[in-house]
Amino acid sequence: MSNLLSNYFDFKIIQLQQLNTHFNLKPMTKNILTILAVFLTCSLSAQQIRDYVLAGDKAYQTGNYYEALTRYGEAMEMDNTIPFLNFKYAEAAREFDAFRTAETAYTSVLTSKKAKDFPTAHFWLGTIQKQLGKYEAAALSFDQFLKTNPSENDLILASRKHLEDCKWAIKQLEMTNDNLTVQQLGQDINTPFSDFGAIERNDTLYYTSDRFENDVDEYTPKRHISKVLTSVKGERGEVMEHDFNKKRSHTAHTAFNTKGTKMYYTVCEYINVTDIKCAIYSRSRTNKGTWTNEQKLPEFINIPAYTHTQPSVGTSPNGKEILYFASDRPNGKGGMDIWFAFINEDGTYGQAQNVEAINTISDEITPFYDSKKHILYFSTTGYPTLGGYDIYQTQKQNREWLAPTPLATPINSSFNDIYYSVNSDGSTAYFSSNRLGSAYIEASKEACCNDIYSVELGLKMLDVDVVTLDEKNMSNLVGVKVMLNDEKGKQVDVLYNEKSNTFSFQIEPDNNYELVAKKDGFTTAKKKISTATIQSNPNQEIQLFLNQVPKESPEPLLLNALVYNENRTALSGTEVQLIEVTSNQNKNQRNPTNNDFKFELKPQTAYMLIASKAGYQSDTIMLDPSSLVDSGNIEKRFFLKKEKAPAIVPVSKVTLDGYLPLPLYFDNDQPDSNTRNTTTQKTYGQSFDAYYARKSTFKNEYGKGLTSDEKYSTDTEIEQFFENQVRTGKETLDQFTTQLLRFLEQGESVEIKVKGFASPRAKSDYNKALTKRRISSVRNHFQRWNDGALMKYINNQQLTLTEVPFGENSASSGVSDNLSDRKNSIYSTSASKERRVEIIEIRSK
Repeated sequence: MSNLLSNYFDFKIIQLQQLNTHFNLKPMTKNILTILAVFLTCSLSAQQIRDYVLAGDKAYQTGNYYEALTRYGEAMEMDNTIPFLNFKYAEAAREFDAFRTAETAYTSVLTSKKAKDFPTAHFWLGTIQKQLGKYEAAALSFDQFLKTNPSENDLILASRKHLEDCKWAIKQLEMTNDNLTVQQLGQDINTPFSDFGAIERNDTLYYTSDRFENDVDEYTPKRHISKVLTSVKGERGEVMEHDFNKKRSHTAHTAFNTKGTKMYYTVCEYINVTDIKCAIYSRSRTNKGTWTNEQKLPEFINIPAYTHTQPSVGTSPNGKEILYFASDRPNGKGGMDIWFAFINEDGTYGQAQNVEAINTISDEITPFYDSKKHILYFSTTGYPTLGGYDIYQTQKQNREWLAPTPLATPINSSFNDIYYSVNSDGSTAYFSSNRLGSAYIEASKEACCNDIYSVELGLKMLDVDVVTLDEKNMSNLVGVKVMLNDEKGKQVDVLYNEKSNTFSFQIEPDNNYELVAKKDGFTTAKKKISTATIQSNPNQEIQLFLNQVPKESPEPLLLNALVYNENRTALSGTEVQLIEVTSNQNKNQRNPTNNDFKFELKPQTAYMLIASKAGYQSDTIMLDPSSLVDSGNIEKRFFLKKEKAPAIVPVSKVTLDGYLPLPLYFDNDQPDSNTRNTTTQKTYGQSFDAYYARKSTFKNEYGKGLTSDEKYSTDTEIEQFFENQVRTGKETLDQFTTQLLRFLEQGESVEIKVKGFASPRAKSDYNKALTKRRISSVRNHFQRWNDGALMKYINNQQLTLTEVPFGENSASSGVSDNLSDRKNSIYSTSASKERRVEIIEIRSK
């Protein structure tokens, strides 16, 4: 029994004593029966409350928040004035998404005389108020929590983020799209339980509902399972036929390949009373329209012991099918991340890759890829949100994902908004939400669950089919890039098809467009189209004719780069660097009086452009070689944001922890090759300088024997590794050391724990000596940094460094240890990533 519960019973005894004193009663008087009756009543009441609370605690600990809420509520019916009971009731209500019930209970706790006994109540009240869209009230609650809890911890950091989110949310509401109308689907689809994951294919809506009770479940009450249903033309949803759904497991989250011949979905199993683990399965459609036996995707997609769920299939601009999904598998950013894997033509799968550019340390879930517009939608708690999960969108530009942006309200709300999808003609979107108005399991508490909503996007897209032909002989011309531009010349979409001459676009009604087709060695073909023409002849196939041109020495391309500040005002005094990716050759220009820069480019060559100016954040643009096929002028624009002056605040351990883990990368067999010495005179900075200078060597060696397209891919891979990991690691080490000095100057004492790694080319004993040399170079860094600024702290043991060398034993599986395979065992990024030292932990002493 908790101390709070014991205190409650002590309070009841005190009440009895006070009652005796109030009536001036003496033992063995005629009122003894009255006293005894009062005592028995109090004891019985306290015992019943205790039983309800213990039952609620047991349910809460197993994650059965509905049962916990019910049991705490029964105790509350007997006495709703007990602060600790109100707090337990609020906690269960919050976990069960009974937001208004939780708000009332937290408020009761905070207005009681025992409010100080519940230091987290202001924080959780703020999260509930934020969920309810009460941003100003939430901000006050978070502010009060920060004032009464000055110690740095995770909830303090979360409160600061919530405060920023509240300010952001108020601005977002000012940008509500009044042209969008969100509609809740009717009772033929939605139920008091969760209904979610709707996608429309042809005239059928596929969706999932967890309304189904598991008849053979051993638990009481029996747990619910989800099943996939279909609704044809808006009729009542029916469970998928032919034993598609599992009898004892969750079946959910349907997705289809481009041709509709294969369906992907999720199967989830209970691993305890409430938690589940999920894996992705597929079925193929037979000629009779039925579905074949299920196939579980291979283990390099479905890693055992981790969840893989919410599949979505998209087609990239170059025609490749990609499977997107959400998972908590290793090597992610944190929580649930968005992952992808290429689907090969033979139906096999490429290795799963993390969509690093969009994932955060929080959760990103429910991906949906719109293959017509090449937009990836997902829901997140890692970016600013209106409350719970918000729906964001992003797309690729120059092979890089753009910064994700939120969808407007009323699609996003202060509640959880998830499972966004768009139908094939782009006219309607579906999503799930537990916003107010959704059906509730417990109507009086407005608790649970997700319903499916639709929103008319206002524009029904029109299909445009295009073929590219060689005008000389009217033969099919493959390997063409076709761009769709609006009437102002702005690119709307671009497709590249290396194996076929067919293309399919979608255009909005009442607009004019231009199609532009390009292929190296051919003239550019252009054709203007209007939606009126397409509507009058919807089956029309637009033909684009290209003529082969005599091979000549290509004229140089001219690049005009313009630099602006974030307010789109010309920014002078900037520097622009042009780097040829394959050779690592670069050209620098500085313009002290204007904002324009001119460079001469080679056709079919990959370049990187970097614009910078002191006091501003630098910006990078990648030039895809496929876009540099014709002579002429190319214009690129930079918009540099001003750097914010850092606030001077005390350095805390949380600040230092934010840099960890900090990987530092080394060249093969460096520092001091061909030795078994365990120490070195070199610092990590000296080792880094020599390693970074060999970037072009790594590109050349790793790209040997590859086609130009393949070499562009490997060059980009090496470039990104050296820039984003090797160089960033060195810069982060310098920043970390600066903060470490400030931390030590505040009188703190710390122990730095360092772990060493090596690629598996050499024998284990040699690798152990090598990792010790690498750790020695890191130790030298701290000793010699800034002319020995840290030495007095090292000498007095205020700063110590502990080594944890591992050699090759912890190298990732699949890294080559073949000495004759220098390309993969030395120059590949997988081998390069193993040659590192990591600062893994900071401990206060």
